[in-house]
Amino acid sequence: MRQEAKVGIFVVIGIVLLFTMSTQIAQLSYGRQKGYHLHIELNNASGLSQYAKVRVNGVDVGFVSAIFLRDNKAQATLVVNDTIKIPIDSTAIIAQESMLGGKYIEIVPGKSAQTLDDNGQITNFTALPTLDQTAAAIKDAADEFKRFLAQFQGLIDEEAKLNFKETLANIRQVSGNLGAQLESLETSAHDMLTSLQGAGDEFRKTAQILNARLPMIADKLDSLLTNADELVVENKEPLKNTLHSVDSFFTEGRTVVQRLDNVLGAIDKSQIELGMRAEYLMRDSRSRGAFSVNYMPNPTYYYMGEVVGTDNYSRVDANGEPILPKKGDKDKYYFNAQLGKRYGDWLFRAGIIESSAGGGIDYFALHNKLKMTLDIYDFGSKLDVRGSSPHVRAYLRYTLLRYIDAFVGWDNIINSNLSGVYMGIGLRFIDNDVKPLIGTIGGAAK
Repeated sequence: MRQEAKVGIFVVIGIVLLFTMSTQIAQLSYGRQKGYHLHIELNNASGLSQYAKVRVNGVDVGFVSAIFLRDNKAQATLVVNDTIKIPIDSTAIIAQESMLGGKYIEIVPGKSAQTLDDNGQITNFTALPTLDQTAAAIKDAADEFKRFLAQFQGLIDEEAKLNFKETLANIRQVSGNLGAQLESLETSAHDMLTSLQGAGDEFRKTAQILNARLPMIADKLDSLLTNADELVVENKEPLKNTLHSVDSFFTEGRTVVQRLDNVLGAIDKSQIELGMRAEYLMRDSRSRGAFSVNYMPNPTYYYMGEVVGTDNYSRVDANGEPILPKKGDKDKYYFNAQLGKRYGDWLFRAGIIESSAGGGIDYFALHNKLKMTLDIYDFGSKLDVRGSSPHVRAYLRYTLLRYIDAFVGWDNIINSNLSGVYMGIGLRFIDNDVKPLIGTIGGAAK
């Protein structure tokens, strides 16, 4: 055998022996540690190995002495240093040191004064998702978003795109008009400041004239006060009545100003919501549009108005049969007017829905980005003569971007021969442009 081959074999055997000795030394070092035993039931022990570290707030306090199955559930036995006391309400977590590192058990201490004894059981366990689970969840979310985009693109035809472009053009025009108004306001403010400067010069000249004539005015004022004193003595009772009337006038005036200030303060806290949406009902292959204005004087009260344009299904012929709308027929317009009261995440509404008596319930989630709605109206089936039961509708609204909402719902649930799924897209704006002006008026009233 050549000398180079003998050296290579010797190096390989040395590396294997070194790796084996390091592993055994690590196990022996853990085996020599003294401590008491704790038991824990794991949902999933994937990636956790025997002799894995046990840490409390990032500090090593023991190791995993055994991992086994009991009743098809993963169990682990921990060895914890005698000097470390674990509260009985502590929580165990399987954590990972890094993307490539091994896993260990992190114990989050509880607040209980009572601690676990030898062979105690940790009952609180929090399982963090593994990298595989996280990757799968991300993939599912991406697939779902792709499906949503495909459906969304299928809903928006050329006419809808044209309408959306016209809406954006109108918004830009309104923004331009607002900019022109602001420029005009800035010019007016500059003119007003110039006028005030001129008034200040006139006031300074007047003050100089008054200062020159002040001694004469003081003499006349002294004479006037002497005569006024005599007049007050002679007319004490009438003057008292007059002063009482003046005091009553100013008291009532302060009350009126205070009420006006309360009203202006309430307006300053109010909110106006403007919205428009377009919906497509798949069963009838028809569309529906709406424009809404919601006024909220405070976060719990709602005054809601809306105009809805849709196909006309309220007509019947001489035989009482429904007259179905044809392509090219004009839409029929209905109006909504509701009052709402909000309790926490729930909003209860009642009033007029599509020109008929009705009501509904809304539930808000995800900081109001998601809204679940249930409406019931048209109890006499006058809006859609094809049905015989009230019109019940349920849908979800999700805010995709700051001003853009997506809708998906189930229309006419009770009338099974008419029910179907619909989807939509909408724009919604919160109008706060007039709040600074109202706040200025409230400050002037004070």
